[in-house]
Order: sequence, then structure tokens, then C-alpha cells
Amino acid sequence: YTLTSLFRIYGLITNKDINWFAFAVSLDFIVLGILLLTTYLKNCYKLKFSFDLAKQLFNKSKHYLFANIMVVIYSQIDKIILGNMISEEAVGCYSAATQLCNAWPFVLVAIIDSASPIIIELFNKDKELFNQKLKQLYASIFYIGVFVALIFTIFSDLIINIVFGVEYIDASVP
Repeated sequence: YTLTSLFRIYGLITNKDINWFAFAVSLDFIVLGILLLTTYLKNCYKLKFSFDLAKQLFNKSKHYLFANIMVVIYSQIDKIILGNMISEEAVGCYSAATQLCNAWPFVLVAIIDSASPIIIELFNKDKELFNQKLKQLYASIFYIGVFVALIFTIFSDLIINIVFGVEYIDASVP
């Protein structure tokens, strides 16, 4: 990872195009794959393919695979429609805005994960306190969401300009 990161830094310094960086990401996976394969083979494991096992695994997971394919299509169809109806530039601005909006919810997950053990413990001990703490958790999540929405709405021009540059200013709230 250090070498491929240096490779990317070199690309930034020398102003390489997007294909350079796509190759750098691919190089990460190629190097990782070679290292994993080498480690696997060094430990005296023989690689063999079992058609029966593959069929069994596929049959057990085909519903999950189908669901995940549908999620990928569902999550990207808006960009395809936007590109066909307006322009590729609009897709870029839309993608920039959605990246920012999807970047912060890990804070909510951290809060919920931190509070969950306490709330679950209260469920068996004190139902009234359990309900109170659960309402407090929901309220804090709601108010944090409203606060972030206000920040994004009020300072969208500044945020977009800092994160993506003036080229993506159309992604901000008009």
C-alpha cells in the first residue's frame, strides 16, 4: 500500500489524468491478489476447484446475489436517468452532492452503537427508563440530522467549493 500510495502521489504531483489513478487503484488489487496467492501457496495449500461446492454455495447465496444486484441498480439508476435527461455535467454535480450527504451518517451509527448496550440492558431492568433513553436516542439522532441538514443548506456553496472546487458549485443549494 505504501508503494501504490507513493505511485498515486507521484501522479498528483505530475498532474496525470484519471486513467493513471484508475490504474493505481487496479494496481492495489493486483498486488494484493498476488501477495495473497503467494502466501496461500507458500503454506502448502493446493488450489482446487470443486464444482459441487461452487454449485452448492451459489444455490445458497443466489437470493443475496440477486438482491445485491438490484441494490446496485437501484442506487445508480438515478444517475443514469439524470445523464439521459439533462447532461453528464449534471450527473457529476449530483454525485458530488450525494457523496457529501452520504459522508456523515457514520456519526449516527457510532452514536447508536454506543448507546445500544445501555438501552438493551435497560429493557430487562426498567421499562420506563428504557423508553425514556430510547426516546432520547431517537431525539438526538433527529436533531443531529436537522442540524447537519441546516449546515449543508446554509453553507453548501462554501462546502462544495472547499471539497470539490468551483467547478462543482452547481451541486450546492440554489
